[in-house]
Amino acid sequence: MKKYKVWIQIEEVDEEHDHYRDIDLPYEAGCFDDVDLARKFVDDKLIMLREQSPDFPPMSITLRLFAENGQLWIRPKGYGEKCTMDGEGSPVGMEIWQGRLRLIVFDDINSENPQTIDLENASEACRITQ
Repeated sequence: MKKYKVWIQIEEVDEEHDHYRDIDLPYEAGCFDDVDLARKFVDDKLIMLREQSPDFPPMSITLRLFAENGQLWIRPKGYGEKCTMDGEGSPVGMEIWQGRLRLIVFDDINSENPQTIDLENASEACRITQ
């Protein structure tokens, strides 16, 4: 019986010298009996945003997630920031700053100034119980 596995792997890429090197062993993210189920897993769980309103035509945007320097950055395909090349920008980030969780949103590609949203009031510790 055939199985279809979805893997996550980190690879170092030096395109200038056409050199590729695996950083770690691949991580198995899922195993499926059907190739369509494997593709659906990738589309639904890992890298796709889909239109949620039934009043608009279906559309999707591919996402790439980056964790670097203790921050999480989201790179939707076709979106970016003023000071990055096309395809290289991450207009949404999350970090801890001065002990507080916050979002950083570059909502205008023509501006270097992000919007910062403090999330501390969304902490479960802030929930008012009755």
